[in-house]
Amino acid sequence: MTKERKITQFIYIFLIIIFNIMNHSISFAQHNTSIKLIDMASSSGIDFIHYAPRPRWCEIGPTVVGTATNEGLNLVFEQEKEYWKSNGRLMSMDEFANIHLIKMNGSGAAWIDYDRDGDWDLYLVNCQGDASITNVLYENMGNGKFSKVNKSGAEDDGEGMAVSSADYNNDGFPDLFVTNYGNFKLYKNNKNKTFSDVTQEAFHGGVEDKWYGGSAWGDYDNDGDLDLYVTGYVDF
Repeated sequence: MTKERKITQFIYIFLIIIFNIMNHSISFAQHNTSIKLIDMASSSGIDFIHYAPRPRWCEIGPTVVGTATNEGLNLVFEQEKEYWKSNGRLMSMDEFANIHLIKMNGSGAAWIDYDRDGDWDLYLVNCQGDASITNVLYENMGNGKFSKVNKSGAEDDGEGMAVSSADYNNDGFPDLFVTNYGNFKLYKNNKNKTFSDVTQEAFHGGVEDKWYGGSAWGDYDNDGDLDLYVTGYVDF
């Protein structure tokens, strides 16, 4: 086979691949034209205010996707990109905050079925670091409405950075791991709609004074229990 023929065949194959990719993208877009996002924050009962006496900005929080109403439609929280549908158009997180939130310095969020009733509840992290302004757990009432949970035991008042959820003790109930500036907290689910801070008993070596970032759970050694990886943020 001549060099020219090889080049011709390569170009032909390349064009076929590009055509298939474009065709798939068009089909995907057409298939999803019926999906719409609706701003449900106010009507659902989520009135959480990320508070800080400085300009609005967002920290660390990873992409968190969960189905709030079990209808297959997702609400999306993403680092520095939180989108809601309002007045027929998508709003960026900055636009949403300027309209719906007074002040904010937001961090992480986690969908967690903390009461094992089959719908997703929402835990939001605050970066204020003030005993009067804590992280908040919202219970999903099963009808698209949320109710703020008072005295959940997980009202962390640290300068929150992120949160992850996992069943670290294999008891069938999801627990919470919250990272802060200066420390982190592990909250065990008590199976009665409350949590307990078990950080000291779980981490026998103590918690180093660091600026912590995100966290991830995974069974890295395949021994049947979940291990934890914690990232740092800034080291002064």
